[in-house]
Amino acid sequence: MRDPSSESAALPAYARLADKYGLRGWELLPYALIDFDKGSSTFLDRPDFEALAACNGLSDLARQGLSKKQQQVIASGIAKGLIEPLEQPRAIAEAQRYRKAHCRYIQAAEWSITGYCNLKCKHCYISAPQGVHGELPFEKMQEIIDQLSAANVGEVMLSGGEPLVRKDFWQIVDALREKRIAVTTIGTNALLVTDQFLAQCEKRGIIWDFNISFDGVGFHDWLRGVDGVEAKTIEAIRRIQRAGHRVSINTALHRESLVSLMPTYRLLRSLGVDGWKTSAIANTGNWTEVDDKRTLQDAVLFEKYLEVIKQYRNDGMPFLIQLGGYYLNPPHSEQWISPHACHDGSDAVLQKPLCAGCRTAIYLSPEGKFLPCMALSGTFVEENAQSILELPLVEQLGNSKAFDLMNMRLSELHRHNAECAACEHRLECGTCRALALTEDGTYLGVDRAACAFWQLNAKERIGALLAKT
Repeated sequence: MRDPSSESAALPAYARLADKYGLRGWELLPYALIDFDKGSSTFLDRPDFEALAACNGLSDLARQGLSKKQQQVIASGIAKGLIEPLEQPRAIAEAQRYRKAHCRYIQAAEWSITGYCNLKCKHCYISAPQGVHGELPFEKMQEIIDQLSAANVGEVMLSGGEPLVRKDFWQIVDALREKRIAVTTIGTNALLVTDQFLAQCEKRGIIWDFNISFDGVGFHDWLRGVDGVEAKTIEAIRRIQRAGHRVSINTALHRESLVSLMPTYRLLRSLGVDGWKTSAIANTGNWTEVDDKRTLQDAVLFEKYLEVIKQYRNDGMPFLIQLGGYYLNPPHSEQWISPHACHDGSDAVLQKPLCAGCRTAIYLSPEGKFLPCMALSGTFVEENAQSILELPLVEQLGNSKAFDLMNMRLSELHRHNAECAACEHRLECGTCRALALTEDGTYLGVDRAACAFWQLNAKERIGALLAKT
């Protein structure tokens, strides 16, 4: 069979990367093509990178000494719309030119841009009702944006507190977009998402994923601390959907709200949301002041999850769903996983990171502190963290306490934690370090929710249930 890569491709005189793409690199991943709209990167080998680098709009391609394979890369890029062919030279924008960050690769940052909120949530990680963390002035926010750009962070997810309470919200969004950093997700209670706000999105050509908090039919008002917000949140969801945005829902569960799990599922199905994630409230932030009788019992929670899973499968898996660490299912797919059973049981997993998520996504607090994830807010990790306004992000991504936590492997957990090391599921189990810290008092402690998953034979019982549906 003839190999197309062995033949020369007919190339234009000049070519330039399409406007939405640029070239980036990091210390251990030096060559990548970044999609500015999505904030995602495609990693390249050096020859393919050099082929794309030649598409700068000014270089005569015939004079670049490109190999046949590199010519095929360019021809394929033109066919896919990655590259624009030119008859006359026209340079790519400065932001599209190759830039290497002298740090590890991080794709995304969740950034709490304010410590204030318009609600009084009883479980807030960062105690926003009290405004404990405050918010930085725009000048400092711009410094953080410059640092995100210097680290080649491609994507930012904005949260709070409530991010929309900032009077300079759109100024922050525009400053990120000016640096070609994609703002993809807004974590919000949605109460400030008015028609005027959505008009500003449309003006900028923005389509966002609105990650909205909704804590159960009949229970949302109590947990959020303000009467009447449940109906207003549902109204806001519909408003956002009419404007063409995606809506994903986060539901925080406590013992009393478990009865609302199925009614909430049915409501979200009727609304046509894109995703739903549930989690038990962690004992941190404001929740430490709440009566502990509301703490969930794992066995009771799992039985409720089984009821939802059965109904969800009968309904044809209408949206992405994640029920804690028990069950994750993409929409309309027969394929499902249990996040608590994420390893294959081989010795090779000992070298895997304790937390895969924080390897590519980080969290920035309202003061600009760098943490591996938001769930570590309110712990000693946050207390000891440094602001990137004091020690730049590029430096912290190579040598900081947060970096050390991100780099920990499963083998280190087993060396420091005899209970986990002795467990028969030690090479299969996926744990949350933030939960372990909250429950066991140490980052290398036991994640009791993961233990409950195995003690309840959850994976087998879910599989048996699905075999009957």
